[in-house]
Amino acid sequence: MIDIAIQTADVGALNLLLTDDPSLATPGLVQLASQPPVAGPDTLRRMAELLLHAGADPNHHEILYHACEHPHHAILEPVLGSPRLEPPWLSYCLLHKLDYEDLEGVQLMLKAGADPNLRSRTGDREMTLHHAIRRGRSATMLDLLLSHGARPDIINIHNHTARRQAIRFGRTDLGKSAPEATELDYWLHQLWHEPADSPAPATLTKQDHRLLPEAAWMQNHRAVSNMLDAGFPVDATTHDDLQAIDFAAYHNDERLLEILIAHGATQEQFDAAREWLTETH
Repeated sequence: MIDIAIQTADVGALNLLLTDDPSLATPGLVQLASQPPVAGPDTLRRMAELLLHAGADPNHHEILYHACEHPHHAILEPVLGSPRLEPPWLSYCLLHKLDYEDLEGVQLMLKAGADPNLRSRTGDREMTLHHAIRRGRSATMLDLLLSHGARPDIINIHNHTARRQAIRFGRTDLGKSAPEATELDYWLHQLWHEPADSPAPATLTKQDHRLLPEAAWMQNHRAVSNMLDAGFPVDATTHDDLQAIDFAAYHNDERLLEILIAHGATQEQFDAAREWLTETH
């Protein structure tokens, strides 16, 4: 019954159900965060508050994670305001919030106590600055993280500091140079802005090639084209085995598709990726 009350945004029915059985609160808040009903922010906020007051666990792994995915903060703010929220999971979810250009949401999480220097549990074992750079977040977002203590000198699993990673991603937000950056890093930096004017000064690794699908994720057509012209394999993958063609399908980006097909990708790969996305979303 509680699933119907949430689906229909029936606050009265929700209140009665929680009064009768408070154990419904946590699964109810999971549903609200992951599949919010079509309702105004005030209604969503009221529902979240009711569920938390009834005992919903704000540290349940799905609640805060999915609350970060919405452009509004009607569910996120009540969760962040819970005195039972614990910092480690909050800090981990900050990385997920940085998948979106949501300055207010990130600021809310930082003010609630999220640690911008907590290392991720999986993947590149990165901190917030690394992740924000990899997701193409704005200079304003980087400044916000820095103002809350994010450190640009901590390395990820690939021995890249955030300032070195910024250079490799064509950015100067953390400085035009870094003492730990290599000649290859600066060569990679150039590809985000213009074609290479010389061969790579060192043999490119799989980690270097990974910049291609990262650029495709950002829909940076210039960088994708320059990297392919410089010899990057069109089937280069991210750490979770996604290729540039997968991101062309995700964004339904016809210009990106044209660039990739011109360098060896196929329409069939694009169609298969679109079909997979349809089945899983």
